[in-house]
Amino acid sequence: MKTMRITRPVAGVVALLAAAGSVALTTTAANAAPPVGTAGTAHISPQSGSTLGTQSLETSGPCDAPGATNLLVRMNGAGGFDTANGGIGFYAVPNVTTASEPANAAGGYSIPIRNTLDNLRLELNPAPTLTGRYDFTMICRAPIQSTPLGTYIASIVMTDPTHFVDANPVAALTQSSTTSSAAAAVTFSADLG
Repeated sequence: MKTMRITRPVAGVVALLAAAGSVALTTTAANAAPPVGTAGTAHISPQSGSTLGTQSLETSGPCDAPGATNLLVRMNGAGGFDTANGGIGFYAVPNVTTASEPANAAGGYSIPIRNTLDNLRLELNPAPTLTGRYDFTMICRAPIQSTPLGTYIASIVMTDPTHFVDANPVAALTQSSTTSSAAAAVTFSADLG
């Protein structure tokens, strides 16, 4: 079996084409709308309790996409929350500026839900019994725009009509960073028979 080594100029061209493809993929991905949940993680605080108590949505990071100066929190789940406001969901927090929301230890937000879960359900007509799972989606956005620029999702599960638990409990949200290196060696060989 004979092997042939690729010369440096050929390897350079291969590396250049790989880099160009990477830039094209990165550019395409950067221009696409972010899928739900991509801005980070979130949870409800306290992570269990009564529908008569107050809750906040705790996010793992801020709304840092360009133009994301506002946020709102939509509540979806059984009992009419999904069909409220013409089918776009029920607002547990209306459109507010990100600067008005308090920061948490993770560098994200600690967003107070505007009312108790019990009072939120009473805003629907007829008032539903809370059962099953409810999602709270924080949407990062521009002041007057409906296109999400990033989202954080927290969910609760009702253990009975007046008590809930966080569907994805966490010990605490903490900020973390990762680094990566994209160094790779490529060897080409061919069987020249």
